[in-house]
Amino acid sequence: MALKPTGLLTVKKLAMNAERKEAVRLAECMRRAEEKKAKLGELEAYLKEYTGALLTLGEQGLPVLELRRRHAFMVQINAVIIQQQSVVVAAQHLVDECRQRWFQAKRKADGISDLILRKEQELNRVEDKRAQRLMDDLSAQRWSRNKPTD
Repeated sequence: MALKPTGLLTVKKLAMNAERKEAVRLAECMRRAEEKKAKLGELEAYLKEYTGALLTLGEQGLPVLELRRRHAFMVQINAVIIQQQSVVVAAQHLVDECRQRWFQAKRKADGISDLILRKEQELNRVEDKRAQRLMDDLSAQRWSRNKPTD
């Protein structure tokens, strides 16, 4: 049982809506992943800046207790950076999953569009053949009417 063109158009519309939703989800996942990468970059820049400042202070002479306190803070920043790196990796995995879901939805919508196009071409061929048969029949009838009788 073949679907009517309107049925196929409804299926196409649904598939295109699903593809658009997946595209929006992908864009949102990518935006979040970029935010997480930016935060990681900020943390790394802060650590670099803090380390530089600590080296300068250390060269000027810093009490051991203060040096230990600041070193402990650097260890905490490193721990946060390591944690943020895993957050970035997880966000990238989510982007990859979202991209795959979007790609599948797009392939489905494209496949339905291709099917509709093939069905339309098939219907056009059938209609062209029918019209040609009709023209042939009309020509034959005219020829029969205008044929000289012996």
